[in-house]
Amino acid sequence: MTLGPEMQSHLDDLLSDAMHSPQSRRTLMQRALAVGGAAGLAYVFPKAVFSQAATPEATPGGEAPGVHIAGGDVELADEQVIRLGMTEPKSMDPGVSTGYDELGIFFNIFDGLTGIDMATGEVVPRCADSWDVNEDATEYTFHLNPNVTWNNGDPITAADFEYSWKRVLDPDTLSLYRPAMHPIKNGLAIDSDTDPMDFNELGVTAIDDVTLQVQMEASCPYFPLLTSTWTYYPVPRAIVEEHGDAWVEAETILSNGPFKMVEWNHDQSIILEQSENYYGEKPTITRAEYTIFPDDSDQEYISFENDELDFAWPSASDLERIASDSEAMATIHQFAQSNCRFVTCDTKTAPTDNADFRRALYAAIDRDVIATTILKGTAVPALNVIPADIPGNNPEAVNPVGEEAAKAALEASGIDPATIELEYSYRVTNEIKLVAEYLEQRWPEVLGIKVKLNPIDAAAYSDYVSSRGDQPFNTKYGTWGSDFADPSNWHNQNFISASDHYYLSWKNEEYDALCAEAVSETDADARNELYRQAEVLLVHDAAYIPVYRGVASVAVKPWLVDFHVQPILAYAHLRLPKIAAH
Repeated sequence: MTLGPEMQSHLDDLLSDAMHSPQSRRTLMQRALAVGGAAGLAYVFPKAVFSQAATPEATPGGEAPGVHIAGGDVELADEQVIRLGMTEPKSMDPGVSTGYDELGIFFNIFDGLTGIDMATGEVVPRCADSWDVNEDATEYTFHLNPNVTWNNGDPITAADFEYSWKRVLDPDTLSLYRPAMHPIKNGLAIDSDTDPMDFNELGVTAIDDVTLQVQMEASCPYFPLLTSTWTYYPVPRAIVEEHGDAWVEAETILSNGPFKMVEWNHDQSIILEQSENYYGEKPTITRAEYTIFPDDSDQEYISFENDELDFAWPSASDLERIASDSEAMATIHQFAQSNCRFVTCDTKTAPTDNADFRRALYAAIDRDVIATTILKGTAVPALNVIPADIPGNNPEAVNPVGEEAAKAALEASGIDPATIELEYSYRVTNEIKLVAEYLEQRWPEVLGIKVKLNPIDAAAYSDYVSSRGDQPFNTKYGTWGSDFADPSNWHNQNFISASDHYYLSWKNEEYDALCAEAVSETDADARNELYRQAEVLLVHDAAYIPVYRGVASVAVKPWLVDFHVQPILAYAHLRLPKIAAH
């Protein structure tokens, strides 16, 4: 994941507000792969409220540089306390989490071997001072900074990383992000459903206290990107074994980042404080106060307006109101997210086992109406799956669209539309219900089929998705946001038949072969071309029907400076920001 992730998705549900919050991003990994929304289609929304950029970095639909607010030579406030909003973490264990709002905590209380520089988006050393890689990128040797410690001052060694990575694949851990370990030697064999290899056979070895050697299953030129993601963070073995699942509570948790968690008042707040034992450069921020809001809450931006938060994610209804207020608009920063929202189709159950029928569903969707009218300009249409900021994306990987194309594909399917009642399932949160209700009207209008909506409460949705491996369905909402800037995070981690994160039972042998070749190709141009070819097959088979990408709109107080949010895993990292005097 990182994902920093788009990221989400992660987010499939990075998502209480699936258009423009990080929780909509990451929101959706292995067993949490979709989201939903609320409100009806009894009225028509106005056109895009942000047709012009609110700030220089606002480029909806184009390149997505994120948010970058310079500080310069400013007078600092006496108290360096930042106030933010989030939703209740689904899991505060980085070895388990699929990537919900807890990512915003993980990125500040944990360090991996590598990290992402928020100002540049580049991979930088963290716990590892440096690393060596052999010629074909099948072996990495990481050299740890000898001064790295847990936040209680105890040293961190290479053995801590070996334990933590193997723990992800331990069946007792119940990790939801096991595929992150597949590139390591034996990772996929350990994670096999049939005759799995012992998790201790994972190809990672602590040579000594400061040297970690990693054997890859095949060439893996992007591995330093992968080690920046949360699943690769170290966890404290003694604490985990002593306290079990409760090791993540504020009273017991040990971490190794620039901040430590000192309070977790469930469903209310999380408090971080600067770690006095951090090995790296100390941040200027000394304390972070997170207010926990419900998944579907509109209260976050109201708290921002009341000067109770320094950074917030406005809802779509907030944005419409903000657009008519020049003072409020001055706080808004907008950027395209590295994600895709799509319809997922069960390819083992009629009628969605028929590729022509799936292509009819693809063709019938008017994505401009969804992005501009229904979602008020907080989204952009998506005809292909992989976003523009990911290498190897292919904007030409599209199927025909429009009513005539939809009817032609339906006729090619040989299916009598009068016999079809299609079920569409989704997780109930604020925005996605609008899309569901559009599809409920649009597909019958164009194709003559019946559509039955199946809204599922957010608390029950993960169980629903994870049960689809052996339970039939027709269609459901899905989303993915980049965890890191590599096409393998999309194709190999989600869509190949060996991964099948969305439980679609889709298998295309040519696609699988292209992805298998691409993931270990060390020539960047050749690798990207293989992925471009793979995306043509992915879209053509239409098991995944791309619909739109989110456009992030964030509100930032003028006194928050040296502040950066990357479009991949768009969470607030607290190493660089400062609070200016105000």
